[in-house]
Amino acid sequence: MSPGPILTVDIGNTRIKWGLWKNADISQQDAHDYSFDTLPELLDRAWNELEVPSRVMLACVAGAAPEAKVQNWLAAHWQTQADVFQTTKQFAGLSHAYAQPEQHGVDRWAAMIAARAQYQNPLCIISCGTATTLDVIAADGRHLGGQIMPGSELMFSALKTRIPALAKLEFSAQPPADFFATSTVKAVEQGVLQMAAAGLDRACDAAREQLGANMKTLITGGAAAVMLALMKNSVELQPDLVLRGLYLAAQQDQP
Repeated sequence: MSPGPILTVDIGNTRIKWGLWKNADISQQDAHDYSFDTLPELLDRAWNELEVPSRVMLACVAGAAPEAKVQNWLAAHWQTQADVFQTTKQFAGLSHAYAQPEQHGVDRWAAMIAARAQYQNPLCIISCGTATTLDVIAADGRHLGGQIMPGSELMFSALKTRIPALAKLEFSAQPPADFFATSTVKAVEQGVLQMAAAGLDRACDAAREQLGANMKTLITGGAAAVMLALMKNSVELQPDLVLRGLYLAAQQDQP
């Protein structure tokens, strides 16, 4: 009898993403903004009707507290615990650049694993969440390092915090039609979005100069589609990259 499905869970700083995998494909998936206090109720709504998985693989960059909430839910409802994914020095032909790999975000490592499984080209991998991250991989699987910058919404929030006149503005994450905006809120939105896109384009250009013209650039994360529309580089959108990396990690030591 074939094993049951695998549930992969990515707990970010503001969103939780999950995917239920059957036969190497996601059969169900979703993503939600969450707060620590309401996380159990969110899981009740999202997971109570799911087929019980044979294994759960969890990545968390938000600290021990939300991770514990998810583990408690799994124990109470399915009498199981998630395997907690960790960044390692090596994985399936990938070698990590950090002297201390545990300092590298597990979501970034999972995305790298999924990208490398698809392509043997040099790779530039972008993840757009609360923070925007970028990692570069040589054709031989060597991780060459990366960058971390604030996400566009975080930049918007920083301006609101420091400039009282902007305090009531709300961020829509949609670039205005005109490059030069004619209202303050649209000017701030356009400014932070264009700054983020320009920073990513510059990093991609530098990576291509180092790695060659056959480098592939992949982008994932909640703000990926907006960045993709603004960037000048050729970029491939892969919304499930982190979840796929977690699935591959779960598969590696399956019986």
